[in-house]
Amino acid sequence: MASQLFVFMAISSRGLGGSYIYMNNKLRYYAKLGWDTLLIHANSYSVNDAIPGLSEFDNNYDLRLRMPPGYFSDATRKRVLSSLIERFYLRKYDKILIESSELYMALWAEMLAKELNAKHLVFLLSEHNAINSKSMFDFLEFKASRVELAGITKVSIPQLFNGWETTLNLKELVLPAYSSNCIGDVDYPLIDEIPKANHLISIIGRVRKPFIYQAINDVAQYIKSYPEKRFVLLIVGGSTDDKLYFSKFLKESFSTIENAQYFVTGPIYPIPLSLLKKPDVVISSAGACAAAAKLGKLVISYDANDLCPIGIYKVTTEHTIFRGPDEPALDLKALLDDILVNGRYHEFETDFDVEKENDIDFSSHDLFLEKSSQDKVYFDISKISLSIKDRLLSLPVKILGAKLGSDMLENYYRIRQKI
Repeated sequence: MASQLFVFMAISSRGLGGSYIYMNNKLRYYAKLGWDTLLIHANSYSVNDAIPGLSEFDNNYDLRLRMPPGYFSDATRKRVLSSLIERFYLRKYDKILIESSELYMALWAEMLAKELNAKHLVFLLSEHNAINSKSMFDFLEFKASRVELAGITKVSIPQLFNGWETTLNLKELVLPAYSSNCIGDVDYPLIDEIPKANHLISIIGRVRKPFIYQAINDVAQYIKSYPEKRFVLLIVGGSTDDKLYFSKFLKESFSTIENAQYFVTGPIYPIPLSLLKKPDVVISSAGACAAAAKLGKLVISYDANDLCPIGIYKVTTEHTIFRGPDEPALDLKALLDDILVNGRYHEFETDFDVEKENDIDFSSHDLFLEKSSQDKVYFDISKISLSIKDRLLSLPVKILGAKLGSDMLENYYRIRQKI
């Protein structure tokens, strides 16, 4: 029997967001099919939280993967690839499938695929991606033409190519990023510390997502309109590197509200079933919407572009990330009133099974790849030119080396996000 390997190339092995849940699910899927599996990453953003299935890959990193290949000389790039091939014995496999989920990592993955004569799928898991140069456009159009590029919604890839001319049918380049299996039948020791109130509103998601801040502001304004009632805002999720900033933001948002308290779980995986049963209504985006809805919860989804409510998932809308073309931006107060005050919508009965949720079938991904070009042709990554911005950002790496240079850049990005 031919030996087969599935390789996922990502920024890090540690994190609790939907992309990490998806990675774990995809690796488990191929392992179940009898493939060997491997996660290669850049050890970027040092956090302690990890999904159990991914922590076994913690040491499988190369710090040079934190930066685009263009930050390095051709000789250094070749050394990086040779190091990965030798370290993980990649030449011994008859068939290799590589998947990448970020633009810069896709460049490294394409080079590695060429060295190994492997298949390479670029599946962008972020809501927002941008093409910043003609050469990057050429690379992504090449992958799209081969059906080796996909996004998480029908509008993801068209948005990626916004401003660039192409004759390709981009709307078909979409795959499901299964990541809603984030609920577990586990104890939550602090559940009795959540305050009692007339209404408990929950927001689920990573603090890094912009909708979180807008949703908190919207909820705070809603609570102010009902001073006679007691509210609790339960935030399921959190952040490691943005913890102080987020705490300050929350404190300021609720500093003048006397009829509400908030409770933050911090990073948590899996989300305890008992915890997710408590809210009267849930606010979220992407995979967490589907997770809460599977329990019969009323979930208000937020658009990742305009940061306004789309609707009540599985009740008034089918969208969790971007609204449909005929769906206007909605007012959170009206939606919450229909749920909490007017009783227009009610929770529904579901038959939720944790084990069944974790048994995910990625056969749609396999069918997608079957429709892709089967010849082994690769883009010449040496043709990817650096933008002026990237040329400037590459200087710390060239002067200080991969470790110190990349640490400096990551600190720069963190500060930028908070401004």
